[in-house]
Amino acid sequence: MTGSVTSRICSYNDVTIQNTELIGDLPSCVYCYLTDQISSFQGNSFSNYNPPAYGIPKCNSIVPNFRRDSNKLYLFGSDLGFNTDAFTTVPPLIFNLDVPSKSFYTTDPVSDVVEVYFEIPNQSFLLDSSLSSPTIDRVTVSSDGDGYLTFFGYYYTYNISTTSAKVGNEDCIPVFTNFTHFICQVNNYDSTKLNIASTLYIDGRYKNVPISMTPGLENKYLTCSQDCSKISNSQCRGCNNGICVHMDKCQCRVDYHGSTCLIKQHYVSSLTPTTIEGGLVIAFGDFGDSHSNLSILIGSEICSNPKANKTTIECTIGPGTGSKSFTVKQNDLIWSHINFYSFINLFKSCPNNCTSIDNGQCNNSTGQCKCIENKWSGFDCSSPILDNGGGNEQPGSSSNVDTDSGITQISNQDTKFNISIVKLIELDTVSQKTVREFELKKTWDSFLAKNTSDGNIQYIFNQTLGNNTANIIYKIEEVKKSKTFEFADEEFSLPNDSIKITIEINNFPFLSVLNSLQLQMVSSVENEISANKCNEKESSSENIQDQATSYVKISKDNKLLYGRFMNKIISDSRVTFISSEIVSNTSNSVIVGLNLPHCVDSCIIDPDFSVLIAPNFQSSCKNDSKKTMIIAVSIVVPLVVIAATIIVFAVVYRKNRISIKVKTMKLRRF
Repeated sequence: MTGSVTSRICSYNDVTIQNTELIGDLPSCVYCYLTDQISSFQGNSFSNYNPPAYGIPKCNSIVPNFRRDSNKLYLFGSDLGFNTDAFTTVPPLIFNLDVPSKSFYTTDPVSDVVEVYFEIPNQSFLLDSSLSSPTIDRVTVSSDGDGYLTFFGYYYTYNISTTSAKVGNEDCIPVFTNFTHFICQVNNYDSTKLNIASTLYIDGRYKNVPISMTPGLENKYLTCSQDCSKISNSQCRGCNNGICVHMDKCQCRVDYHGSTCLIKQHYVSSLTPTTIEGGLVIAFGDFGDSHSNLSILIGSEICSNPKANKTTIECTIGPGTGSKSFTVKQNDLIWSHINFYSFINLFKSCPNNCTSIDNGQCNNSTGQCKCIENKWSGFDCSSPILDNGGGNEQPGSSSNVDTDSGITQISNQDTKFNISIVKLIELDTVSQKTVREFELKKTWDSFLAKNTSDGNIQYIFNQTLGNNTANIIYKIEEVKKSKTFEFADEEFSLPNDSIKITIEINNFPFLSVLNSLQLQMVSSVENEISANKCNEKESSSENIQDQATSYVKISKDNKLLYGRFMNKIISDSRVTFISSEIVSNTSNSVIVGLNLPHCVDSCIIDPDFSVLIAPNFQSSCKNDSKKTMIIAVSIVVPLVVIAATIIVFAVVYRKNRISIKVKTMKLRRF
């Protein structure tokens, strides 16, 4: 047998080649596992293995790696041995042969560093079964000024072909690597460079660190579990605004970002918008101390000349109308909220144009109707006020608050409307997907009822959310007499028997500064049969939007429940714009979603509800009265006729009873 042995032999197990004329190098996959005592390759003329002239060459070619595929952990690489007897592990794992010399696998559970010991070559390797990203404790710069860098850390590799490094824009050419060390040489080395952003790449995973290139310098990086204050003149790797969760990995607070939690995650909690003519925009929130590459977008338009400090951003926008998204970009981070900005139109139209000039007049500064007193009411002046002196009596409403569920019921004759808050949802502001939600229809943690200074009754509910740091205060005020309220720089009036609600959300624990809230409220009517037949109508609902307010109207039996939701709230003590949407709408219920901003300290919302009557409401049903009279007459008249007949017959019988008896006796003879 002549010729040479190629690396194809590495794919076969149990190969013996003895006493031939084969020449060339014996592949490393073979000689790494030969011994002086026993050899299956003796008696040949290999250039690197020819005992007893010279012994086994030094084995430097074993390159082990770990990878995961489903529930299997693979040990793969080069020159790993021909069977599972070639190596042992700590902790002990049972491996199966996949491809000789190249691949083995185990299904044993393991999630830590494994030591693999190859017995014949007497070599040990550390491998990470969890495939963690590399860590860097320090980087030393060669004192010779030749650009050599040595990285010290963990979770590196033995496969130099899958490693690389960048120092600034320069490649650092790999020279050596193992589990804890990586050595490379920088192209175009410049010893004057300080704190250069650098990246070490290991098997597709990476780690970023700053490196100063001063010859002989040791750049130190503390792991997050170490105390930064104990080391001076070093790059501290502590979790400044977070906690250490694993070696060099920080879990930042929701308002910080980066490997050491030093980059501020900015957000906007409220806005002061411009009129439709454009002008100065002011955003309030938390923007940190660094404002690199600051830019503001309102919709798709650039808000020019942005200026920022820790709590405020100002910029200038051109003319516009309607609601727009608001986006803040800085420090390579983006915060955005859809429909968060609304241009102010100083001329505000009123809902339904106040029905007619005979019903009311529109205040175009506020967008509210001024109804003709003692004749019309409602947000669009379409509900009549009946004249009690004219015989058409105005039905009154009464309210009842369930002290367990917080459900408020407004009753008007046989019609009953229910109002409650049902759910608080944390949303991703960009995708509008639900992050988590809290059901609010439960027994409240506490309840208090008190009298207000003007004789109304106010019910106060309190409920704790999440990790007990957040709470909702839910206030319900029964308005006994018509009253004017002020909220978010707006004045509005409520008629008697209305319900005024205030909802305050405090210290909500957002999971991200990119999230916002949606509060859902439900208004519904109970389907009961009306005793007042002329007013009996199926229930229906609708949503009415105008520039300043959203309205919900539910009608049944000519009774109307109006819910008013202003497009303003108080977010972290400042007035700002919000939007609302219909989440669900059926004939007898409406669920309204109020889209709230990222309010860290508090959000305060102030809706109200009133029950009024429809224009065609009748306090007494004439048709029903006629039917009653007809029924009475039809029953009474026949009874009178029967009674009269009996009386006449009795009188006639008394006067003629002898002659009747005689005639009766005569009839019997026949």
